[in-house]
Amino acid sequence: MDEKRILVMDDDGAQLDAIQNILQQNFPSVVVDICASPQEATELIKKNRYALFLLDIEIEGSGVTGIHLAEKIRQAVPYLNTPIIFVSNHRHLRGRVLQRVCSYDFLVKPYDPQELISSVGEALGIKEYLHQKFEQSQTLQMKVGNVTCRYNVNEIACIQMLKGVLTIMRISGRIEEIRAERGTFDDILEQLEEKKIDRLRRIHRAILVNIDQIKKTEEVGRELELWLFNCSQPLPVSRGFRDNIKEVL
Repeated sequence: MDEKRILVMDDDGAQLDAIQNILQQNFPSVVVDICASPQEATELIKKNRYALFLLDIEIEGSGVTGIHLAEKIRQAVPYLNTPIIFVSNHRHLRGRVLQRVCSYDFLVKPYDPQELISSVGEALGIKEYLHQKFEQSQTLQMKVGNVTCRYNVNEIACIQMLKGVLTIMRISGRIEEIRAERGTFDDILEQLEEKKIDRLRRIHRAILVNIDQIKKTEEVGRELELWLFNCSQPLPVSRGFRDNIKEVL
């Protein structure tokens, strides 16, 4: 049986040593690698195969956060379903982070060592559960007649409802137009709220955009226009919805 390895990243040396000691004492059969930056983590990932990642979010002086590293990790096929546990002083980031990369857990510093032990112990055996969780949390359902269509949120650049037609633009630039039933757009909004998906933001009465796909915004008179990658036309941003994308403007 292949040995399991855990990669821990934290820019606090004392914290790194403490985490490594706790994990080695409680999981003697698991190898615990430590590093202080995303650059070091990237090099270790090239050399080893990991069963779990424990990442600090804020890494001083690196210019890259633990969230960015996690998104890069998720792009590699072997790590699509690998558990990721974040640690941070900022409790308010919990909901956004858990959804953004479908991480397994979020520990708020300072945490009790038993929290770490329990979270790591459970995470090392939940690949199937994580895969199911990812599929459910990142999927929007839209009913077209008697057929239910499912779309992965990460593949959507924009959703727009106009005169009974739901237009879905994928990140690739592909556009789909669906004759939608009354209430379809409201149902999508309910799903986003229920699943706590904040990647798709409302910018107009019936327009949602993926904030990761925003190329730029422009002031045109008193109006604000938003441009997406792979989209040749700008989208209007209503005054009432500007706060929804304020953090990326």
